[in-house]
Amino acid sequence: MAKWNVSSIDVHDVDGLKNVIVKAVFEVFEHDLGRNGYVNGEVALLPPSAATFTELGFVQLEQAISWVKEALGDEAVTNYEALVKKIVEDQPIPAPPVVLPWAPKSELPVPKRGAE
Repeated sequence: MAKWNVSSIDVHDVDGLKNVIVKAVFEVFEHDLGRNGYVNGEVALLPPSAATFTELGFVQLEQAISWVKEALGDEAVTNYEALVKKIVEDQPIPAPPVVLPWAPKSELPVPKRGAE
């Protein structure tokens, strides 16, 4: 499942409101079976209403992500998540690590015994 993050913001005073987040740089990433996918972008946020404005110091990450998704729209959100998923799925599943024969014995895996 894709995860979202907001990694940077631009703020300006807008219509008498101080430190309004007007633009956000976002990241969408996914991890599955040792494979990673990542995309990023930036979006101008929709202007806030004075009645629902959140002061900058009180904005939480989840709220910023919701603003990014709202500004992008459902279709773009779906497209970003699908792109990240495709990046992950297009990668081969990594092979398990091979124990080096010259590794110290303490680093070698202990063979499991069958039921006795």
